[in-house]
Amino acid sequence: MTITPLDIIQKQFATNRRGYEPEEVQAFLGEVRETLEAVLMENRRLRDELSDRDTAIANYRQTEDSIKETLHVAREVANQMQKNARQEADIILGDARLEGERILSVSQDEYRALLEQIQRLKGTRLQSVARMRAMLGAQLQLLEDIEGDAQRDDELLANETAEAK
Repeated sequence: MTITPLDIIQKQFATNRRGYEPEEVQAFLGEVRETLEAVLMENRRLRDELSDRDTAIANYRQTEDSIKETLHVAREVANQMQKNARQEADIILGDARLEGERILSVSQDEYRALLEQIQRLKGTRLQSVARMRAMLGAQLQLLEDIEGDAQRDDELLANETAEAK
């Protein structure tokens, strides 16, 4: 059975002639009551404090669990983002390689087409030069013929003039 401060105050002792001094007993019981009351109040305060601390620890543990979960999720997200970035980089590199190969192929085709065009132009130039030479040769021959005709005409004229004299 638990004794409370009220039990101490209400406790009645049987008295006899040789018994204790009632005032001393009452004074002692008052001190015991006050001490017990102080101990019980301290006990209640400590239990409340312990309860508050238990609540705080539970909250801290819950917060810790939340932080751990958040950290775990953040790591997973970071890993996924890193994986996605690598995949995207690989795709970009692949596209760039394909584009580079396409540009190189187009450039090579254009280079071949330009070489063919240069060869055709060289052939055309050679033909043009040959035609010009032939034309110039014909013109030169014509000039020589004209010069020869003019010389013959001059000779004939000189002969006719000499004969007419």
